[in-house]
Amino acid sequence: MVIGTALPSSAFTSVPPSGKPIPREFMGMHVLSVSSYLWPDVLTGTARMWDTGTSWRDIEPRKGRYQWASLDAAVAATKASGSQVLLVLGPTPAWAASAQNKKYDIKGPGSSSPPAKTSDFTKYVNAVTNRYKGRIEAYQIWNEANLLNFWRGTPAQMADLTQAAYKVIRKNDPNAKVVAASTTIRKADDYQKFFPKYLSELKKRKWPIDVLAVHAYPTGQEAPADRVRYLELARQDIAAAGATQFPIWDTEVNYGLAGPGAVPKAVLSDATQQAYLAQTYLDSARLGIERTYWYAWAPPGDLLGVVTWPGSAAAKTYGVVGNWIVNGVYQGCTNQAPIVACDYSGLPHSGSGRVKFVWSQSGPAAYALPIGASSMQDVNGTWTRVSAGQVISVTQSPIMIVF
Repeated sequence: MVIGTALPSSAFTSVPPSGKPIPREFMGMHVLSVSSYLWPDVLTGTARMWDTGTSWRDIEPRKGRYQWASLDAAVAATKASGSQVLLVLGPTPAWAASAQNKKYDIKGPGSSSPPAKTSDFTKYVNAVTNRYKGRIEAYQIWNEANLLNFWRGTPAQMADLTQAAYKVIRKNDPNAKVVAASTTIRKADDYQKFFPKYLSELKKRKWPIDVLAVHAYPTGQEAPADRVRYLELARQDIAAAGATQFPIWDTEVNYGLAGPGAVPKAVLSDATQQAYLAQTYLDSARLGIERTYWYAWAPPGDLLGVVTWPGSAAAKTYGVVGNWIVNGVYQGCTNQAPIVACDYSGLPHSGSGRVKFVWSQSGPAAYALPIGASSMQDVNGTWTRVSAGQVISVTQSPIMIVF
């Protein structure tokens, strides 16, 4: 999570409708206290195990000595909720590192280093996949591998680890998904140095993955529309690499993040937090991002601009948005700046099953409600009766219009 130079804008392109209902797993979350069974009180379809004491260096702090308690508890809590598990395999334990670097090893000595022996990594992958076969649905190779804080190796070395893990996972748990190392987008230089080359190296190895992953964090002063630009850039690079057959997951996102150094966290009002969160998931659907993992279900702190925790405004919106779109069928969007309007069918909010989500990407804008509109709901879950032709003010906070 680092702030960098903004990227140039790109044209908005929504994906064509797939005709398939949006699954519960679309709503992803990082549940930092998952090992203590502190599960979210809102619909969460999948949890990413990161910053949860469940990484390789947590589980195997000494070679061949496995400590499974935290991951056992995390998997049990997640499965008890009816949700799926995405486990991040890295970073490197100190004993397995090829080198240590105090400047970059933010997860502990050697954590950003490539393993000295790939076999040490594959032995761990073998152990974890044998232990959790059928209970962990997806494995992600590494976190933010384009940043030196997490990976000081080359894109080719990361592709080698990806291929090595893929072979083990396919052998031990063929139904589990292999998710590529995630790449942040907002720091342009680090993104360009890593992601296109990583894709190229994966292609050389005949694509040993099932899913591609990005982190589309905007900078502290940016908004969801900037995240859309970042996702568009990633989609362009994925298309150029000939990898459009793979789904894309955004495995970590928030807004207003503090850092690096003395850069302060952006203070966002409750209303802005709710608007940003709701836009994020609606944007993911229209851009074809198969899953989006919010970071994080955790108390207020010094890092995050949007807080999801019991009683917070954004947590309420996370629940509202999940109820809005899970099991709905995306039918496409129009983007007539600044207003975005997206259509869905198959939802139980009205007899017709038809709804439209509308929001502004900038300031308030007038919007005439379409024929058949009967009611609308805001990000707090509040319902209002409306009628066709009625002109309302659309803001950055999405609304659901029911027909």
